[in-house]
Amino acid sequence: MARRPKSSAGSQIRFRTDFSFDTQSPLATNGRICHNGFVKSLTKTSMTSVNISLPTNQRQFVKQKVSKGGYSTVSEYFRELIRKDEQREAEVRLESLLLQALESGEPTPMTKNDWEDVRKEVMRRAKQRKKGQSKR
Repeated sequence: MARRPKSSAGSQIRFRTDFSFDTQSPLATNGRICHNGFVKSLTKTSMTSVNISLPTNQRQFVKQKVSKGGYSTVSEYFRELIRKDEQREAEVRLESLLLQALESGEPTPMTKNDWEDVRKEVMRRAKQRKKGQSKR
């Protein structure tokens, strides 16, 4: 349901969605839901509404992106912007961690004990994750 009341500062975008898509589903490809998996991929993720005030020129830009950019709704366009921003932040974090690793000193060969420690940590995290999922 979209409502676009006018304001003196420009346009206001109001969007609301009642469902989301599970883009991690095996029915999804490239983070998008395929047409065959549409109904099966609906999840019960709660969504909230957000009101965004935009100047008229930005509102027109958004309308063009939605109509020409292959987005079915304004909400879809903004969710894509947020996903891209989340991805950029993850890439910055990864780059930072890689630089930190490079600056940590000379590499040393992994020993059997090192590998055993890695296996134990993976098992500990897997149990912790499984425990958290069973509480839902």
